[in-house]
Amino acid sequence: MLGERFAAEQGIPIHRMPAAWDENVPPGRSYNPRAGFDRNVDMAEFAARAPEGGAALGLWDGKSRGTRHMEGVAREHRLRVHVERVEPAPMPKTGKIKLGRRKNVRG
Repeated sequence: MLGERFAAEQGIPIHRMPAAWDENVPPGRSYNPRAGFDRNVDMAEFAARAPEGGAALGLWDGKSRGTRHMEGVAREHRLRVHVERVEPAPMPKTGKIKLGRRKNVRG
């Protein structure tokens, strides 16, 4: 994932928190559609407990509801928030991350 690669390159510790898509699946569904949103709350709560103060960095394509939701949840938890708008592009196999053309930054 783009954010994980960025963190690794910057020496930022990584704590994986996968969404529980297969837990609490509603009847008639093949996955839990709330899992990503629930994970966003878990990530914000985890970051808010950081002794140095938490922060959230979003790499947003301008469409993802999950990233927009994470931004709101992070602000509710009084985290420092930075959202970088990126153009969707194939991930390079090697080398440094190259973010897409910068369109809009919310801080």
